[in-house]
Amino acid sequence: MKRFLVITTLLCIALSGAAFAQAEEEIGYSLDSYAQNLYPVGAYGDYVATGLGAGIQGNLEMPQLLGFIPFVGVDYSYGVPAASHIDRIQDIGFTAGAGYELPLSPKITMVPELGYGLLLHVAQGELDGEPDSTSLYSDQVLRASLKGLYAIGDRLELYAAPTYMLFLESEAVGMQVGGQVGVRFEL
Repeated sequence: MKRFLVITTLLCIALSGAAFAQAEEEIGYSLDSYAQNLYPVGAYGDYVATGLGAGIQGNLEMPQLLGFIPFVGVDYSYGVPAASHIDRIQDIGFTAGAGYELPLSPKITMVPELGYGLLLHVAQGELDGEPDSTSLYSDQVLRASLKGLYAIGDRLELYAAPTYMLFLESEAVGMQVGGQVGVRFEL
């Protein structure tokens, strides 16, 4: 799966570079900044009650990609502990993927997105019988969202997005559902 992430990232870079060489003036860049709230589904709920956080995402828009928008993003989530032996759990996610722009009107656009990446978990508390210990582990993550954007100017859009995350642990599968609210700045 890590090969898939590397191949996907290289493909995004290659497509971006090729299109950049063809028509530099037609490239659009945007930056999403958002707050998020995620709720665990299944076994992950034994450890985390809810996750509150924020993130940023860089997007690349080019006519040559026919509506596809490659992106890279990073986010942070503080997990409110659900287990008494955990003092705190924090997640840092890195994703790369693509969305597809579906204009509904001059001001409203829907963008379904699919990303793949790495999710780092930092847990603190009484772990494995050790008081005041810290554990760091990572999982592969698949993230899907559906952004509903509303233009409030030429270079600014507000959005809301239901979000689903699936992360693959060595012995289990973790899931979170929730949402994002944010703003997209056209650069």
